[in-house]
Amino acid sequence: MNNPDFEIKPLVFPVSSRETELTVRPKFAHAKKVLDSVDSIKILPVHSPVAFNGYLDNWDDEPEAEFIRLEDGTLQIKLTCPVEDEYCVWMKSAGNGRTDATATVFVYALEADLYKMKPLKGDFHLHSTGSDGREAPEFVAAACRCVGMDFMALTDHGNYEPSLKVMKFLQNFDTEFRAFPGEEVHVKDNMVHLVNFGGRASVNDYFREDEERFKREEAPYETELAAELPPDTRFQVGASEWAFDKIREFGGIAIFSHPFWRPDRWAHNYIGMDTIDALMSRCKFDAVEVPGGFCRHTNEGNQLMRCKYEEYSIKKGSPIPVVGVSDSHYHPVLTGEDPFPFMWNYTVVLAEDSSFEAIADAIRDGRSTGVSTYKDDAPQVIGKFRICKYVYFLLREYFPQHDKRCREEGDRMIAFLGR
Repeated sequence: MNNPDFEIKPLVFPVSSRETELTVRPKFAHAKKVLDSVDSIKILPVHSPVAFNGYLDNWDDEPEAEFIRLEDGTLQIKLTCPVEDEYCVWMKSAGNGRTDATATVFVYALEADLYKMKPLKGDFHLHSTGSDGREAPEFVAAACRCVGMDFMALTDHGNYEPSLKVMKFLQNFDTEFRAFPGEEVHVKDNMVHLVNFGGRASVNDYFREDEERFKREEAPYETELAAELPPDTRFQVGASEWAFDKIREFGGIAIFSHPFWRPDRWAHNYIGMDTIDALMSRCKFDAVEVPGGFCRHTNEGNQLMRCKYEEYSIKKGSPIPVVGVSDSHYHPVLTGEDPFPFMWNYTVVLAEDSSFEAIADAIRDGRSTGVSTYKDDAPQVIGKFRICKYVYFLLREYFPQHDKRCREEGDRMIAFLGR
C-alpha cells in the first residue's frame, strides 16, 4: 500500500510510450526528510518478466528515472508507462543495500478503453422497512453513503415504491451519490429470487395486476425447456426467464440472486441444483450475484457460487457478468455493531459515468466485479482477470481515501434525517 505520508498525483496514467510526470509530495515534516534523502529512483511494472537470477536483476538493469526536487520536498518524477500494469516507483538513498528502498509508491497504467472509465462502488441488493429490513429507506441510503457507496438500489421484497422514496430523498443534497429504482422480484409460486435493477416499472406489480396474463406469457418459456426436467423445475426456470425478459423490457438489469442461500438453519438450499444448473447453463440473466450477501458463518454459499460461476464461465467460453451485493437487512453505521454482510460485499464497476446507462453497460461488458471484504480478511475480487487486477489496486490505493470522503457526506445525510 502507498505510504499515507505522501500525496501521489496522478495515481493512474494512460499507457503511452511518451514520458509523463508523477508528483510525490510529503504531507509532513518527517515525510519530507525521507524524500530529501532520495538520490536515485527506478520504475518498473510489477509483473514485468523476471531475469534468470531473480527479480532483483530487473532493478539492477533498469535505468534510473529523472526527477526534480522542489523546495517543499516534492519530487517530480519522469516516467514512461508502455504497458498496462501496476508500476512500482523505487526510491533509494546513498548507502542503501541492494534490496533496501528508502520509500516505494505505486501507480497504475491503463489502456485507453479503461483509462476513460470511472471506478464506482455500489450495492444492487438492499432491504428496508419497505419489506423485512430494520431501517427506513432513507436511512439505508445514508448508511450506504457512509460506507463508501457511489450508487445503490433499494430492492425490497415484492415492493418497488421504497426505491423511489430513496431517489426523492437524495434530491435534498448536492451529491454525486446515485440511487436507482429496484425491487426483489418474487413471481408467484416461483422459489427463485431475482433483482430488478433500474427498471422503470415494477415486475411484481405487473404479474399481480393480472395473473392470467402472466400465465399466458410464461407458458412458452416452459415449453422450450428440456422435457426431462421435473415440472416444478421447468416452472421455476421458465418463470425466472420470463421475469428476466420483463425486467429488460422495463429497461432494467436482470440479476440472478444468491443461488446457494440456505435458510432454515441450513436444512436445505432455497432452490435445487437442477434449477441452478439450468439457469446458469442457459444464462438468460444479465448478471449473477457473486458474492450474494451471506453472513460470515454462511460464506460457504458464496464459495460454492464462485465455483459454479467459474465452471459455467469456462463452458460459455467467456466470464459471466457478476455483481457483488450485501442483501443487507440491517445497517448499523451509528452503533458500530457487526454489520453482517453490509459493507462486506459489494460491486466495483468501471463505468464512463454514474448514470444508470453507463453502469448497465459496464455490467453487460464485464467491467463489473464482485468484492468480498469480510472483516479482518484479505479482499476477494471476482470477475475478469484484467478488471480484477486493477480493482485490487483500487482497493489498496484509491478507495480508502474515497470512503473517508463518502463517510462525511453520509453522516450529513443521517444528521438531516435526525433533525
